[in-house]
Amino acid sequence: MSPLLARLESVARAQPGRVALVADGRHLTFDELWTRAGGVADALRVRGVRPNDRVAVVGERGAEDFVHMLGLWRAGAAYVPIGTKVPPERAQRMLQLAGVVAVLAGRTDGLASRSLWAASGPSWPAPCAALDGEALAYVIFTSGSTGEPKGVPVTHRNLSAYLENLGQCYPLHSHDRVAQLAELSFDASVHEWVGAWWVGATLCVVPTRAALMWPRYAAELGVTSLLAVPSSVAMAQAKGLLKPGSLPTLRLVFLGGEALPLSVARGLQQAAPHAQLVNLFGPTEATVAFTHFPIDLSQPLPEVVPIGQPFKDQQVLLCEEQGHAPSPGAAGELMLAGSQVCSAYWNQPAQDLRAFTTIGGQRWYRSGDLVRDDPRWGLCYLGRADRQVKIKGYRIELQEVELAVLSLQGVTQAAVVAEPAPAGAATGLVCCWTGPQPLDASTLREQLARTLPAYMLPGRFKWLQALPLTESGKTDYKALAAAAGSD
Repeated sequence: MSPLLARLESVARAQPGRVALVADGRHLTFDELWTRAGGVADALRVRGVRPNDRVAVVGERGAEDFVHMLGLWRAGAAYVPIGTKVPPERAQRMLQLAGVVAVLAGRTDGLASRSLWAASGPSWPAPCAALDGEALAYVIFTSGSTGEPKGVPVTHRNLSAYLENLGQCYPLHSHDRVAQLAELSFDASVHEWVGAWWVGATLCVVPTRAALMWPRYAAELGVTSLLAVPSSVAMAQAKGLLKPGSLPTLRLVFLGGEALPLSVARGLQQAAPHAQLVNLFGPTEATVAFTHFPIDLSQPLPEVVPIGQPFKDQQVLLCEEQGHAPSPGAAGELMLAGSQVCSAYWNQPAQDLRAFTTIGGQRWYRSGDLVRDDPRWGLCYLGRADRQVKIKGYRIELQEVELAVLSLQGVTQAAVVAEPAPAGAATGLVCCWTGPQPLDASTLREQLARTLPAYMLPGRFKWLQALPLTESGKTDYKALAAAAGSD
């Protein structure tokens, strides 16, 4: 059994009667959770699922989804989360790329799926599959610059390293109540559900339909820890849901997924006066978060909260375009190495050549993020070195959106830029395009929705007679961004 699974089972066995999961109006104890997961594992084995097979889980954070994922691990398989709002064509491509052998959940539009929630099977005596730490835990797909999503395979060892590092700096306890806010296809979800059960805490799932009302659910459920995307916090502030002292039970709040404006941190701290705020940073390829910065608002901080230092035994390197280290205080691309970093993309060697490199005998992941090292705060995030952006925590390759727009009838050229926003946090996309004649924006958006998920759809479309070009004849994205901001 992998150390990850052994830890989860040991913690659960020590407190079988404690509530492990609150979701869909259900309260499952650790005994009930693991008994159901044992039934799922047995049913999967009967159906021919073998260790290291990939099985898709399609759901919206329902109780059965967590039982399915845990059951898959008990059977030795890895899960591939597919969001319920992902267009069927894209979902099918993800299933194909991952080599999925089965689909579990209640969604059937274009996906042959089933639920094993009610599967009868063994309870606690049933053994978990014999796995080592290199066994695959999950494959999460992110946006790809070639027009195809990239599969990021994370092993049990990668995930154990993250949870151990996180726990050493910011320990959770069995009496904690951890909110599940993230969609399963977003790797922050792993921090939530696995992080809670790693210590025997209770996982409290906020329903997808109430995602924008998460502060009310957190207060009602007595949540003590959560991970939030800064934009969701800002939205809650705008809706008046984060009044001073409104989240008194929170003691540990992580923020991540995009740049964190200092003003957002201040507003959240007022709502949760007893909480330690922590800014987390890291790509999916480095298992949820790679660096951390405990926020002390009594000290002077820049307008974009720093991302701090790497976790224990994780390595960072700053490089300029030529591969040289930048001068002190100057910007460089952030390179990552260590036990949390995945070894490669899933069966996509062309992507590996672009994203991984070897320096001094060490394999490094090129994050594409520009940072500088500040003697006061550690690493400070400056933006993206490539054309990837983060919107509401989702990573989006702008080139992938462009390729989708170019596939539409009546479009000759397309260029996509991020909506200008303060503090480096993009809020949406603007698509500038050329063609014989203007087309209605709603028509373009409707056609794109067949192949792109909602978070990748441009919020604005701008028809131009010609795209601006640089002196070298390339699309002038700076000019487009300036024009988009002046509208």
